[in-house]
Parts: sequence; C-alpha cells; structure tokens
Amino acid sequence: MASLFETETNASDQNEVADPSSRPAGIMVPIPPSANRLWRVWGGRVAKAAEYKKWLRECCLEHEDLKDKAVEIPVEVVITIRLGKGFPASRDIDNVVKPCMDLLKPRSFKKNGDLDHEGLGLIKDDKVEFVRGITVVVEPPHDSKSEAEFYISLIPSTRSITPAPKPRTRKVNK
Repeated sequence: MASLFETETNASDQNEVADPSSRPAGIMVPIPPSANRLWRVWGGRVAKAAEYKKWLRECCLEHEDLKDKAVEIPVEVVITIRLGKGFPASRDIDNVVKPCMDLLKPRSFKKNGDLDHEGLGLIKDDKVEFVRGITVVVEPPHDSKSEAEFYISLIPSTRSITPAPKPRTRKVNK
C-alpha cells in the first residue's frame, strides 16, 4: 500500500465487501480488545492491561513501515468490521473505537524515557483539530467459518471547523 489515501480497487473476491472499490485503503489489524478491558487498577494506580499493550505492540510491528508518518491534514477515520469468528454480531461496536484511535496516535514517553504509549503515529492526535469524524462500518461474514477482520482507514476530511460564536452578554446595572 503506497498511501492510506488511495482506494482499493483490486478486490479478488466479490464477497469481500458489497462494493469492493468503495472501501478506502487502510490497514488490517487484529481484533482489538474491548474498551472495557483496556485499563487495570492496582493499589490506586491505573495502568494499561497486558492484553491491550500486546495488541498495540502487535499492530505496530505489523505496520512498522507506516510508523510515525502522520498526515498533515484533518481526516475522517473509518473502522470496518467484517463479522466472523472472534467478533460476534452480539459484541458492542462502540468498544472498538478507543483502542483503534489510540493505535493511530503517536507513541509517547514518560519523563524517565520509558515508553508510555505505543502507537503508529498516523495522526498527530485524536482531537477534533486532526480527526473530524469516526465511522464504524459492519460487514457480514464471508461465511459461517470465516474469521473476523478489522480495517482502519483514513480519508481526507472536507469538514471545516468553525468556532461557535461567543455568547452575547449584557451588563446589568444595579
């Protein structure tokens, strides 16, 4: 894949998506852990769960060639879930957004130099300044025996952000 902004047009299996040419190019990642299981608390301290750290590390190793190549323009993030083994239709889809967004952010380090967060660095941050929208798309499984698949795509955003007008205030004379 040359760029996360190109569209995939060479789908070999027509059952892959309803319209294979409509899925934006992106990265395929393992099934993310549920957002409900990302953090653990020990003795009053909050830390990333081992399963979450392992998932981030695996994704970063798989896509090492894309690491720290943050796009300079606002994007829309599309998370495409192909249902199958490992991700049943009964699972909450909103629980995949947090780990996927964290994966797209850059890695960060603690003051002592230890790694604090492992990430690909494909977006500078997940603030509205850089991400204008997040869409989760669910596709049916290939068949009853297929594994679930996850794709994360970045699409250039055409949405502009206009600051809200300041509220008018009136001075009240007493």
